[in-house]
Amino acid sequence: MLERVFDPEFTHAIGRHGELMFDAALGRYGFRAEAKNTKTWNGKNWTESDHNLDRIVTRDGREYGVEIKNTQNYISREELYTKIKLCKHLGVTPLFIMRFAPKSYTYAVYRSGGFTLLFEEQMYPMGHTALLTEVREKLGLKIHSPNEVQDGHMQRLLNWHERKLERYHTCIQGAPRNSLRNNMLRKGLCEYTFQFTHTRLRRSFPASV
Repeated sequence: MLERVFDPEFTHAIGRHGELMFDAALGRYGFRAEAKNTKTWNGKNWTESDHNLDRIVTRDGREYGVEIKNTQNYISREELYTKIKLCKHLGVTPLFIMRFAPKSYTYAVYRSGGFTLLFEEQMYPMGHTALLTEVREKLGLKIHSPNEVQDGHMQRLLNWHERKLERYHTCIQGAPRNSLRNNMLRKGLCEYTFQFTHTRLRRSFPASV
C-alpha cells in the first residue's frame, strides 16, 4: 500500500488534482488566473534558479504568486524561502496553499506580506474510494475526495484579502495629495506598507511628500 500511495506517478497526479481543485475554487471566489507555471511577470524574469510559481492570480488590483501543495510531505524550507524570494522579485504577494505546514513556515510567509491557506486533508481524485478508505484506516492519514474545495477554506482567504485591501486603501487615503508626483510617491510607500507591515499600519511619510 505504501508503494502505491508514494508512487511518483500517483503523487504527481494527486498534486495536479490539487492544483485543478484550487484553480476552480480561486475562480469561484473572484481570483482571476493570469499565468501558470511561470517565473516571468510584468517584464520581470526570475533567473536565480529553475523554480517557478504554480499560478499568478489577481483580484481587486492585487497580484498573488500562488504555490499549491496537495501532498503529505511539507515543502522543503529551501524551496519555501526561494519561492518567497521569487515572489518578491516579481512584485507579487506570496500565497501558499498547502495541506499543512509548520508554524515557522507560516510565519515566514506572514513576514513576507503573504498568506498561508492550510486545508489539512489531502485531496484524492474521484475513483480511488477503496485506496482512500484503506489509507485512512491503516495509516491514519487525513485524506478525502471532495467535489470541490470547502467554502470555509476559501472564505478565510477572501477575508484576509479584503482586510489587506482595506489597509492599503486607508494608507493611500492618509497620505498627502499635493501633486501628481507626490500622488505617485505615496502610492509607492503604501505599496511597501501593504506588502511588508503587519503589526500596525504605518502612517509616517518623509517630509518631502
